[in-house]
Amino acid sequence: MEKSYLLVSMGGPKKEEDLKVFLKNMFLDEHIIPYNIIIRKLLSFFISTFRPKKVLPHYKKIGLPSPIILQTYEQAKALEKFLKKKINVAFSYIDPYVKDVIKTLKKNIFLIPMYPHYSYSTFQAVVDDAKKHKLSFQNLYVIKPFYDKDFFINYYQRKIKELLKDIKGESLIIFSAHSIPLYLVEKFKDPYPQQVEKSVYLIMKNINIPYVLAYQSKLGPVKWLKPSVEEILKKYKGKYKNIIFVPISFLCEHLETLYEIDKEYKELAYSLGYKNIYRVPTPYIDKDFIESFTKYISEEKNYEKV
Repeated sequence: MEKSYLLVSMGGPKKEEDLKVFLKNMFLDEHIIPYNIIIRKLLSFFISTFRPKKVLPHYKKIGLPSPIILQTYEQAKALEKFLKKKINVAFSYIDPYVKDVIKTLKKNIFLIPMYPHYSYSTFQAVVDDAKKHKLSFQNLYVIKPFYDKDFFINYYQRKIKELLKDIKGESLIIFSAHSIPLYLVEKFKDPYPQQVEKSVYLIMKNINIPYVLAYQSKLGPVKWLKPSVEEILKKYKGKYKNIIFVPISFLCEHLETLYEIDKEYKELAYSLGYKNIYRVPTPYIDKDFIESFTKYISEEKNYEKV
């Protein structure tokens, strides 16, 4: 079988002027704003016009290009090393776009959305993008979400246990997942929150330490999944000496980890009286994770034809 592997992530700005393009593309996507095109165009224009002023300083602090760009390419290279096959890379909201890369691929495309959990707003957005733009002769196979697979769970268990060896005093683990609007859960019966909860349960099954799941990155006035990280930090103020953040829905580092967790939440935690703040790194190119992930993506039984 002639195969092409296509790894897709959301992407991010490579330079300052990309931020407006990135935001415009994101909020034009019906998977993010599931309403008619007129509403999407209005919201996309408003957000891409006014939000860059607020978030550009954050990107400048973590560095441009956005780390998600560089690290996605590095993940592809790391997977290639074990797979012995080329891993093509595309992004949803910045170039190289899925629509352009997919046309260069072979007959059988094995699609790897870089999201461990299924959500209509992320995983399904990648799948529908690929389906829309693939050529008539191409077949599309999509990797199954791996939120409950051993290689994913084992990575976090290993990293948490490594951290705990050197930590003294009462500690609370905060699993932080990217939030999604409640209307997506209600409208599309989105299984994302249940899948995130399952990941956390499996990771902590044999680790005896207090933990809680919280959500981050809320945007706008609509209702989002709760509790938020801020709410959890305030709730447990004075009860724990140490906070351990575990970003559970991110496979590499980007704004949500390097700025939101490492700067904003860390500063909030210290201001509330917590003494020590730790964070588990994202899987990125961890050797054991990449080796096991390669095995998973190499087996056709782990894909579904769409």
